[in-house]
Amino acid sequence: MTLPLLGTRYIPARTVIDDRGTGYSGRKAQWELGIEADVVFLRQDGWTLGAPKELELVAYEMWKDEWVYFTRKPFKRWIPIQKYGGAR
Repeated sequence: MTLPLLGTRYIPARTVIDDRGTGYSGRKAQWELGIEADVVFLRQDGWTLGAPKELELVAYEMWKDEWVYFTRKPFKRWIPIQKYGGAR
């Protein structure tokens, strides 16, 4: 699996925008709603889901058995999901 490139301007494929798990494209969430991801989870298939701090656990629970990596702002490196310790 090739990991997506990270950087301070990284935007995930989808971003959780509410506590029900509603997701918008990362760009729409950020540019139209002003909601930025503070954490991003990566599935084996390469799909990413981000969330602001207050919705981190909502995002994690959605596919908790399928995540393989995660990253936090400033999005410098992917961390194996086994090291995920929950929301900060």
